[in-house]
Amino acid sequence: PEESKSSAAYLASFADNAYREIAELLDTAPETRIVVVITPDPEELNGYYTPYPFPKIVLYEAAIDPNENLGSFQDDLYKLFYHELTHAVSLGIRGKLQNALVKVFGSPLGLSNYLAPLSFVEGVTVSFESRDGFGRAADPLAAGIIRQDILEGNFKTWEQAAGAWDGYPYGSYYIYGGYFSAYLQERFGMEAYADVWKRIGTGMVFKPLRKGLFSQ
Repeated sequence: PEESKSSAAYLASFADNAYREIAELLDTAPETRIVVVITPDPEELNGYYTPYPFPKIVLYEAAIDPNENLGSFQDDLYKLFYHELTHAVSLGIRGKLQNALVKVFGSPLGLSNYLAPLSFVEGVTVSFESRDGFGRAADPLAAGIIRQDILEGNFKTWEQAAGAWDGYPYGSYYIYGGYFSAYLQERFGMEAYADVWKRIGTGMVFKPLRKGLFSQ
């Protein structure tokens, strides 16, 4: 829309560099052009990435509520796009056969869409958005929620943090996942962290079948 023309121009000034940066962090390479839609219609800053039927990022251009969990962003449009682009890159890591199928039938065929738990899907995005010190994995408010859970004996299990928890605080997979991914990156290094995404995306789940079922 005409109202988003200047935002689209600003986005175009950094989008390709952000794409290359995220791909490098996950030890992959930009594979495809991604459609980005900017709309001023909603009243609150947000956005989403969808692989259906092909990769697309939608950004809601609106005022940010400083009391919401996105209030830790220091550059709203940049961070919002960076977060959603990280989804596109991480969930787009696939093997050669998958890539061939995706080019014909669409990106929903990627295994990461089905194998990665929500705490990991959102964990990589929240941790990456926070690498410069601004984001939910560097936000005292988010850290305070985790500390409060520890003090109250309500620390979330892996299953709860992966999306099974539906009570307050909502969306714990963003906060727990973000801090967990940031910890993995710091403790074991980005190369090892990227390898986990490769194992998810290239179908490592099927490799045990090679022993016993199809071979001696």
